[in-house]
Amino acid sequence: MDDRDLLLRLRLARARGVGPRAVLLLHELLGSLDPLLDASPPDLEARGVPPRVARALGDPALARRAEAELLRLRALGATLLGAGLPGYPEALHALHDPPVTLSVRGGIAPDDARAVAIVGARRATPAGVEVARGLAADLAAAGVTVVSGLARGVDRAAHEGALAAGGRTIAVLGSGVANPYPPQHAGLAERIALAGAVVSELEPDAAPSRHTFPQRNRIVAALSLGVVVVEAGPRSGALITADLAMQVGRELFAVPGSVLEPLSRGPHRLLREGAHLVESAADVLDVLFGVGPREDGLGALLCERTEDDAPAVTGGLDAVSARVLGALAARDPRTLERLAATTTLRVEEVMTALGRLELAGRVRASAAGYVRVGA
Repeated sequence: MDDRDLLLRLRLARARGVGPRAVLLLHELLGSLDPLLDASPPDLEARGVPPRVARALGDPALARRAEAELLRLRALGATLLGAGLPGYPEALHALHDPPVTLSVRGGIAPDDARAVAIVGARRATPAGVEVARGLAADLAAAGVTVVSGLARGVDRAAHEGALAAGGRTIAVLGSGVANPYPPQHAGLAERIALAGAVVSELEPDAAPSRHTFPQRNRIVAALSLGVVVVEAGPRSGALITADLAMQVGRELFAVPGSVLEPLSRGPHRLLREGAHLVESAADVLDVLFGVGPREDGLGALLCERTEDDAPAVTGGLDAVSARVLGALAARDPRTLERLAATTTLRVEEVMTALGRLELAGRVRASAAGYVRVGA
């Protein structure tokens, strides 16, 4: 990949007053970001680029800052992913303001598209920590990547549960990848980078602030097919993540708790509003993938592997059709757009798969959307 493409996105990401939404508008205006590589500020203004953006792109100081950041990331052994470039997570395009760049320690794998976020209270109860760790371990054992925010309490338990099960986990930071927060979790971040990824849209050494955690939460929600909330007060950041998950069409789950425990109020509110009740990982697997519980309480492994590690065709269906069928429910119609967001597939791929599934008698269309037929 040409470093110029990465440096361009870094300059856009770090330019004052530009931001992710402005980058999307630039893409719409110009058809691609390529014209920004060589055009002068006057040329860009002539093509309709706002003057402040054109001036920022022509600022030598900003160019030097981008080069220094890229060198810093490489010295850390980290990689930089840019919107619109190979390797950038497709799921993030569901956001109205996807990160322009994403710094990654470790690596994001294709199977990480099959991810579930587990979030909740920092000051979780012992029971909440145990539930989060157990859910994460069981989901990881079933081949699901566990996403969380590296915070104390539920987040830490979720990462540790996935690691204990030998699975993959992704930590999304509200600080830079070289400066994990809280500092006490630096060792955990190192372990996560070896078995998954530690990611951030901020500069490598950036400190956290009150604004960066809500920004982080939107990435947690978008990277996941569904978000599970385990203990949360009425004003918890976990509820922000839940709201963001609904905005981008992700499934929402909540673990009920004691009515005497204040941290049960958040999950109970979500359950009243229609979130799926979770007592075990099987509840999550059933909603997202149509996988029922086994005798040991877990869903069957979601995807068997061939020798070259490619998804095997199962149940007489190709991999894409199986993925779409797994995202459908028998009594909860799903729209085409919702299916595309849930499966992280393109709308055209979902439409083709639905056609095959209808012909096979596995799916039925209704006025409200598509439902699964039979087991």
